[in-house]
Amino acid sequence: MTDGELQHGVGVLGVVRAHPGCEAALGAALRALVEFARNEPETVLFALHAVRDRPGSYVLFERYRNEQAWLRHRRSPAMESFKDDMERLVAEREITVLVPDATFGLPDTGAPSNR
Repeated sequence: MTDGELQHGVGVLGVVRAHPGCEAALGAALRALVEFARNEPETVLFALHAVRDRPGSYVLFERYRNEQAWLRHRRSPAMESFKDDMERLVAEREITVLVPDATFGLPDTGAPSNR
């Protein structure tokens, strides 16, 4: 990623699946992250979705003003606490870091609109 790409924000797409029997605990831990992120001034969006046809599976879409904001979030007390629980709760995870290309419906990022 170039400095130019990073100044327009960073997106993160996370997909996680709970270990059997840990579905409720994982959901609660993820909802706690959403509440924490709500108070981070440079977190633009932090959306948690349950996967309809896969109980215990969740998708997170996160959007940060810049890479520094994302790194601050990753080092936050809430994320450190979640990392401690991940081994116990999460059977599978995939994290993808994104940079804006074309957007609609998100705050202005400097990326071209697809509308």
